[in-house]
Amino acid sequence: MQSAIVHFVQCEPDQPQTHAIVIGIGAYPHGQLSERLKVGNLDSPVATAKAIADWLINEHNDPVCPLGSVSLLVSTETPYIYTNPKTGVEYEVPSGTTDEIIDALDNWSASASSSFENRSFFYFCGHGLRSGSSDCLLTRSFGENSRRHMEGVIDAQIENAMRILGPGEQIYFFDTCRNDGTALLTQGSPPTQALSPTPTFDRIGIPRISRLYASAEGTKAYGKPGGLSLFASEFLDAAKSAAVKNVDSRGRGWWFNTGELQKHLLRFVNRQTCQSSGEPLNISFIGPKPQNIPVVLCCDPRESISRVSVSCHSDGIMIYSFNGSASLSEDVWRLALEHQMYDFSAVPCIEGEFGPFPTTAIPISPPFVDVVMDIEERTFF
Repeated sequence: MQSAIVHFVQCEPDQPQTHAIVIGIGAYPHGQLSERLKVGNLDSPVATAKAIADWLINEHNDPVCPLGSVSLLVSTETPYIYTNPKTGVEYEVPSGTTDEIIDALDNWSASASSSFENRSFFYFCGHGLRSGSSDCLLTRSFGENSRRHMEGVIDAQIENAMRILGPGEQIYFFDTCRNDGTALLTQGSPPTQALSPTPTFDRIGIPRISRLYASAEGTKAYGKPGGLSLFASEFLDAAKSAAVKNVDSRGRGWWFNTGELQKHLLRFVNRQTCQSSGEPLNISFIGPKPQNIPVVLCCDPRESISRVSVSCHSDGIMIYSFNGSASLSEDVWRLALEHQMYDFSAVPCIEGEFGPFPTTAIPISPPFVDVVMDIEERTFF
């Protein structure tokens, strides 16, 4: 089946919905403009687009604003076939030309803007560049018309139109480089405006908008060959742990927050490569308790880590143990734990060097936990 819409859920007429569009541009068949102006193919956008679409379909379960649709566009050397992980239906998705992206954005924005109570979700992974205050996204069409190669460049300020169109909550992920593109942008016409800001209903409020970027202005974004982008990998990991919190004190559900995601990215990706703006928005979904919560265990003073052996228990079962006398590549231990209470205990590597630490119960909760052993006071905190 040929379609950009790879997932659709029919809800009650008054039910708010989340409408998502995911774009991964890996192949740029016309990217060689000249020796000076050229863009190459990318490995990570294809895997990234599939992973984000899979996550939305499998994991997004917000009872207040459930998933209504997912649109997918992927540029590869050959037509891309996507299999919906819930229905098993196969779709030959559009390849991400400028015209195809504009058509898909029109349909996506129309669905998302049908009610101010809806939420829109936008994710783009591919080549990007920046000039002045403008961010631009390169489509598969880049360079196809050698005299008007800017026809393959769209303005990333999609939210300028969506701010007028609605809906009330809007989330944008720009998984691209933001290198200086002045030389490119001065060649010919300005970038294509992908959306026209024509409202479809009377405005009843001001939209809340959140934007997350994989790179800071003037810098690059990164990915693994044949694998996910670093940004997407951290995003999906955080959706299971660091960016998730209890909906209530009894743990009956969890919500995913883009503000918590940003904290995770700043801490664990690269403090110079990602940015965000706008308001932190909650994406709620009910699911299992978070796993793989990052835990960093160190000593005070730091160099004394070689003097202790530490064990971590859950319900009397040892989960981890560390021997400080072993060779360490850094002066901390890193581990990942589920959301629950753990007992930490420590003894000196050299018997009698100092008294043992009392066993201490420490709760492990998102987004991350730092555990410090005070060697002089023989306490955990």
